[in-house]
Amino acid sequence: MQNRVTNERPPRGRLLDHQGTAANEGGDLGDAMSRQFEAARRSAEKFIAAHPAACLGTAVSIGILLGWWIKRQ
Repeated sequence: MQNRVTNERPPRGRLLDHQGTAANEGGDLGDAMSRQFEAARRSAEKFIAAHPAACLGTAVSIGILLGWWIKRQ
């Protein structure tokens, strides 16, 4: 029987192919995800700055709903 599971982890931002080796598909995945996350964070910050009351109300509502949901279980 051949051990096909490796204990090594792939480098960050890389995927494993079917043989367990790191495969780079379409550039550095970690950098792309980082750029996308930063763009989403900036967009969220702009929205929060433009609509603070709506964001605060949403956060309070979600907190109350989660509290009731957890309390019921």
